[in-house]
Amino acid sequence: MKLKTNNLLEELSNTEVNNLTIVVDETLAQNLKKEDHKNFTVAKLWDIQRRKKNLYSRKFYY
Repeated sequence: MKLKTNNLLEELSNTEVNNLTIVVDETLAQNLKKEDHKNFTVAKLWDIQRRKKNLYSRKFYY
């Protein structure tokens, strides 16, 4: 187990730390499109169950 670490970063002064942690104003992207919410339908449930049966039957086929 490695007990020592390599400190790749130099020690920062207080002013440098303050400059790095200044809050940046965020802007909202106005041109983003919302994805349509896809409903879980009975047909999708039926398809999942059908696939499950096929996989289960293949498991014991060999």
